[in-house]
Amino acid sequence: MTREFAMQCAGSKPGAEQSDPWGDPPGSHQVFKVSGKIFAAMSDDSEGVSVKCPDVETAAMLI
Repeated sequence: MTREFAMQCAGSKPGAEQSDPWGDPPGSHQVFKVSGKIFAAMSDDSEGVSVKCPDVETAAMLI
């Protein structure tokens, strides 16, 4: 999975908003939120994506 694809998937979720809340340097972190709550985050200096999951089983499916 590429970074671009991950961003496209996260951004396509209903109600998703993209932001850079930490901005140091500007644009270095991409965060996706729904109703003000973060559900995915990624950094320019890493290839990983952090995803908030409701339980361990869901997290295991994503890994």
